[in-house]
Amino acid sequence: MDRPDTPQIKTGSFKSRVIEIGQGTMVVEGKYQGKVQRMTVMTDARTKIERQVQTGSEVTVRYREDAPGTLYATAVKGPKPKKS
Repeated sequence: MDRPDTPQIKTGSFKSRVIEIGQGTMVVEGKYQGKVQRMTVMTDARTKIERQVQTGSEVTVRYREDAPGTLYATAVKGPKPKKS
């Protein structure tokens, strides 16, 4: 049963390109809410990193939005390795 005073946490995913990786953050550029934009996504020890992720990588970010405009990455999936 939902209580009216309990905020709803939004979740979702989007594809983007990694611009910068910092301590506890990742700056990405991709389509979010219908517009191409640059965003800072928070990361922590609970963020699941799949495959190699580095600056310039095309990634899929799964997130939760605890507060409007504050995105926390729950998982970041890097590109498939290229076949040799």
